[in-house]
Amino acid sequence: MSTTVRSRVPMFSAMNRIPGGLMLVPLVLGSLVGTFAMPALEIGSFTTALFKDSALPLIALLIFMTGTQVTGKTGGPVLAHAGVVLLMKSLIPAGLVVALGHTPAAGGEARDRDGDRGSQL
Repeated sequence: MSTTVRSRVPMFSAMNRIPGGLMLVPLVLGSLVGTFAMPALEIGSFTTALFKDSALPLIALLIFMTGTQVTGKTGGPVLAHAGVVLLMKSLIPAGLVVALGHTPAAGGEARDRDGDRGSQL
């Protein structure tokens, strides 16, 4: 017993018939509107900022919506993993900078910025 589910949006079923249509059809439509009807994209603050200036409003919206999906219960392991990665990405380069900063120069002696040997006590 097979039942076919019809979409309420006829354009969705048409896009599904094209290979990669869910990505290609909006891309082609957007490029056509952007090429031939550029003033149509300047209809409001969010739309103008999104299509004319840059994609920063869309990126901010994506980050905000992604962030709201994380609850306190699921945030613990995510924070632990991200915290360890961030800590290691900060501590390892800092340790290398300190270690390499105290090594002698190519001439065999540690030198200051001016090339002098530094003050000798």
